[in-house]
Amino acid sequence: MTRLVKFGCSLTYGQYLDDRDTQSWPAQLGKMLSVDVVNTSEPGASNKKILYNILDFDFETDDICVIV
Repeated sequence: MTRLVKFGCSLTYGQYLDDRDTQSWPAQLGKMLSVDVVNTSEPGASNKKILYNILDFDFETDDICVIV
């Protein structure tokens, strides 16, 4: 099954939202595309940390990856 895999900082994470699992923009995009969302974003993540997260992630063949 296709997944939307997101890497980023607090904006992508959905920090300060009441329910980031439904209100964050990755969740909204996943809903529009009808795919599962894996939001690996972290508040305060530097570009170096985001790169490490990408290199360490266990991707599947059909994954859609967005890096912000």
